[in-house]
Amino acid sequence: MINTEISKNFGVITYNDKLKEYQGLLSDIKQTVSKIEKTIRSNFLDEWLKKGGCTTCQGTGSRVVWDTLDSLSGCYAEYGGCDQCTPERRAISGINYSYTGKYFNIDRSKFEDYLKSQTKMFYPKMYELENEVDHYQRKAYNFTKGINVIVKKGRKVPVGIIGKIFYLKESNYGLNVGFKDIAGNVYWNYSHNLEIIIEDTEQNK
Repeated sequence: MINTEISKNFGVITYNDKLKEYQGLLSDIKQTVSKIEKTIRSNFLDEWLKKGGCTTCQGTGSRVVWDTLDSLSGCYAEYGGCDQCTPERRAISGINYSYTGKYFNIDRSKFEDYLKSQTKMFYPKMYELENEVDHYQRKAYNFTKGINVIVKKGRKVPVGIIGKIFYLKESNYGLNVGFKDIAGNVYWNYSHNLEIIIEDTEQNK
């Protein structure tokens, strides 16, 4: 596994470092949104069950009597009337809009819109982070002549060696990279052992 802290220890920052940083921030905010949505669904379900909601039909009045394991969408399912609840009970409980299974074809659009309304404050930041992740992902693997790289793993060249690329060629084992350090020493390695160093103008972005 590549140690993304190595480059920082050598006084440089790579695109992979930034990529990991923004991926972590994006993951955090997505987890926050997911927890909020999970809480809302859980609260809705609790209230629905308190009203006598039927888990057999989810308030639709229909129950699954047969289905095939060949379909993940439940499109072949056959339904019959629910014998676990009454129309009067369903009138009180309503539909379980927090249901996320594949059956009953419940229109959850209004419920999903409500979920989004409760988490919409996170979306601008999420989109911003997604753009940053996309940016650094493209940069991290764009090996070209004239850019500086640092050795992050492998046995042929010591980890931490920094040099400027002067040679690139695809091979059966990956992209072969030739690079030269400031002392003029030449090294050869594969791109999967290297990380591209960020230019000074982008260091503090």
